[in-house]
Amino acid sequence: MSYIISPAFKGLSCQVCGQQSHGRRFDVLCCLPCAAFFRRYNGLKTKRRCQRENKCEKLGIEFLKKCKICRYRKCISIGMKMTKDDKILEEKEEESFLQNFMEAYEEYVTFQQKLFFNIYPEKLYQQTLVS
Repeated sequence: MSYIISPAFKGLSCQVCGQQSHGRRFDVLCCLPCAAFFRRYNGLKTKRRCQRENKCEKLGIEFLKKCKICRYRKCISIGMKMTKDDKILEEKEEESFLQNFMEAYEEYVTFQQKLFFNIYPEKLYQQTLVS
C-alpha cells in the first residue's frame, strides 16, 4: 500500500516498526498503519499475553507486527499517548462516519425500492394484510 509522504518526513523512520514515517502522531514519528493500530488498540482492556514471552521486538519486525501485545507495549515505551484532542477528534470522526453510513443506507433502501417497483410495477398498489 502506498501513501503520500510529506517532504518534511522523507527519510525519517517510524519509531514503532522502522518503516517510512508519515508524520508526527500521538507525540511520536510513526507510519499510518502504526498510528491506526495505536488508535484502535489504545484503551482496550485485554488480558491477552504474548506467546513468545514478550520477545517479539527482538525477533524482528514481522513478529512485532503480528503480536498486538508487544506492538502496543512498543508504542507505549516510545511515548505514544492519546491526548484529549485525539479523543475528541476520534469521537467526531466516529459520529461523522455513523451519520454518513445512515444516510448512505437510506439512499440504498430508497434505490432498492425504486428498482423493485420498476421491475414489478403491479406490486406498487397491492395492499398487504397484517394479521
